[in-house]
Amino acid sequence: MLKNAKEQESGSVAILSAVFLIVFLWCAALAVDFGSLYFERRTAQGAVDLAAIAAAQNIASADAAATATIEANNIRNVQRLVVTPGHYSADPSKAPDERFVADVEPFNAVRVQLTQNAPLYLAGALTGQRNMTIETQAIAVTTAQAAFSIGSRLLRLEGGLLNALLEGLLGGSVNLSVMDYEQLVDANVKLFQFMNALSTELDVDGASYNDVLAMDASVGAVLEALTNVSADSGQGAAAHVLSSIGATTHAADAMVSLGALVDLGPYGNLSTGSSAPGFDPSINVMQMVTTAASLANGSNQVSLNLGATIPGLTNVQVNVAIGEPQQDSPWLSVGERDVIVRTAQTRIRLLATVGAEGLVSVRVPLYAEVAYAEGRLDNIVCGNDVARDARVDIAALPGVAELWLGEVDVNNLDNFSRTLPVENANLVQTPLAKVSGKAHAAVTNTSETVLSFNWAEIEAQETKSTSTREPTTTLLNSLLRDLDLRVEVLGLGIGLPGNLGTVVANLLSAATPALDRLLSGVLDALGISLGEADITVHGVRCDGAALVG
Repeated sequence: MLKNAKEQESGSVAILSAVFLIVFLWCAALAVDFGSLYFERRTAQGAVDLAAIAAAQNIASADAAATATIEANNIRNVQRLVVTPGHYSADPSKAPDERFVADVEPFNAVRVQLTQNAPLYLAGALTGQRNMTIETQAIAVTTAQAAFSIGSRLLRLEGGLLNALLEGLLGGSVNLSVMDYEQLVDANVKLFQFMNALSTELDVDGASYNDVLAMDASVGAVLEALTNVSADSGQGAAAHVLSSIGATTHAADAMVSLGALVDLGPYGNLSTGSSAPGFDPSINVMQMVTTAASLANGSNQVSLNLGATIPGLTNVQVNVAIGEPQQDSPWLSVGERDVIVRTAQTRIRLLATVGAEGLVSVRVPLYAEVAYAEGRLDNIVCGNDVARDARVDIAALPGVAELWLGEVDVNNLDNFSRTLPVENANLVQTPLAKVSGKAHAAVTNTSETVLSFNWAEIEAQETKSTSTREPTTTLLNSLLRDLDLRVEVLGLGIGLPGNLGTVVANLLSAATPALDRLLSGVLDALGISLGEADITVHGVRCDGAALVG
C-alpha cells in the first residue's frame, strides 16, 4: 500500500513537472516574442517619429520625405505607409486628438501612419501564427514662418514726381532731391524695432502688437517711428529726410489703418517691447513711407499738376484714386503657408500735351485701371542648413490691368463701386481741323507665378517680379496699335499737313518713351505695376519641426 502510494505520488510529480515545463516553455516563448515585438514596435515608432518630422520640414514633398526616412531606418515588412498633411492648431480648449485636422489647409503639419508585419518566433511555432500586425503613428508640426510684402521698389527716382505725389497724398509741401529719396530707398529697419517705436509714439503700454495694429494712426506717427529707429540704427541721413517729410507736410492729419500695413501673424499676441527670438525681419523705409501715404484716409483721389517736369511732355496733369485695401490683406504679412497680401485697386488718369514745332500739338489723355495684385505664401523649405537650404516660395498673381486713350469723368475717379465709361478723346482741336480717337489695351490673361527666394536673396531684400519685360512700354505700344483716329477738316485745310492722322500717330509713337516714364514713375511711387506683381521676402524663420502626437 505504502509502496503504491509513493509510486502514485512520483507519477503525479512527473506529470506536474511536465505541465510546468510546457507552461514555462510557453511563457518563455511569449516572453521572447513579446520582447521582440516590443523592440520592433519601438524601432518602428522611432522611425515614424523621424519620418513625420522630415515630412513636416518639407510638406510639399511630404510623401517622398517620409518614405525615404522609413527606408533609411531599415524598417522591414511594411504593409502600408500613409502620409497625410493637415493643419494643427495648438488650441488648449481642444482635446489633444482634435488639434490635428487632416487635409485642411493651410498645411502646417503631417501625420505618418505605418502598418507592418512583425514575425513571431517561438510563439509562432506553438500557435501557428507567424506574424503580428504593428501599427504606429506620429504627428509633427512645422514652425517655419516668413515675412513678405507686395509692391515694387522704386526703379527710377523722379524727384519732382515723388514730391508732387507725397504733397498730394499728405498735404503741405515736399521739396526733396533725388539723393534724399536714395537715402530712403537704401535704408532698412527691423520690423519689431519699428513696431516698438510706433507703440511708444501712440503711447501704448502693456498691450499686444495686435492691439496696436487694430488702431488707426497718423502717417506722422509712422514717420516719427521710422525716424527714431533709423537714427538708432546708424542711418542718420535717412532719419533726417524722414523728419523733413513730417515737418513740411500734413502727415499728422493723415490717418492710416495700421492693420492695412502690417500683420504679425503668430507674433501679434506678443507684448509690445517684445521680439521674436531668432526672427527679426527687415523692412524698407521708402516702401513703408509710400505705402502708408497711399493708404492714408481710406479711398481718396489726388490731383497733381506737373507742368513740364517730364522731358518730352508739357502741361502734365495726374489724377490718382486709390481704393480701400481688402480686409485681412495687408501690405506686409508674417505667417505660415497660404497667408495672403494684396495691393489696393488703383485708377490713374494722365493728361499731357505732345507737340513739335509747327501747327500740331496733341493732347493725350490716358486712363489706367489696375485691379489688386496678390501674393500667397506657397511654401517654406528649411533643410538642414538654413543659410544653404532655406527657400521661400510666393505664388504671385498680377492684377488685371487696362489702359485707355480716351476721356473719363475725373469727378468719379474714386467711385470704385461703378465702372468708368471711356469716351472718344479730342486729341487735336484747331480752327482748321479736329482729330479725335480712342484706344484700349489690357492684360487679362494673368495667372499665378511662383517666385522663389533663397537665403541670400532674402537677406538682400531682393524684389522679384512675375515678369521680366517692360509692362508699361508693352501696353503703351499695344494701345497705339489699337488707335482709331477720326480726322475732321473744319475749314479749307490750307496750311494743314497732308495726312494729319499720320502726323498725330507719329507724334504719339515718338512720345511713347516719355509717356512710359511718366506712367511708370507714378506706378512705382504707388508700389504697383501694370500686369505684374512684385514681391519681397523680408525674413524667414526655420525652427524645424516638432512632434505633437
